[in-house]
Amino acid sequence: MNDTLISFFHSGDQLRSRSVSKVVLTGTVDVPQPPARLLADWDRNPVLERLEENRVLHLASSHFQMVEAVKAQQRAARQEAVLRRLLDSSAFAVAERLSRLRVRAGIARDASVVSKDDIRRALSDD
Repeated sequence: MNDTLISFFHSGDQLRSRSVSKVVLTGTVDVPQPPARLLADWDRNPVLERLEENRVLHLASSHFQMVEAVKAQQRAARQEAVLRRLLDSSAFAVAERLSRLRVRAGIARDASVVSKDDIRRALSDD
């Protein structure tokens, strides 16, 4: 995400954007105006305009998906850190024993025992 910059510019009456590398080379070149007959085929060409709209849509969609993937990875890392802390927690060990005792005593018939084994299975790569 930090390896790109976003450039905004006007295209006709619309505001457009592009993702560009952090390394941007700039310069100025004086180019004469092409002949009108050459521009006529390309100016306001509906096929080219549609292609450009699709290209921008795909750029924006890819960026959104990358941002969401990073958020999901960060969330999973936080959840894994909490679960790993629970495995080392003596308070959780006591809670696990109390949970087993409640099930055996019939106090929590509909509840299942949450154990460190459950956490280990959740953290495994299988």
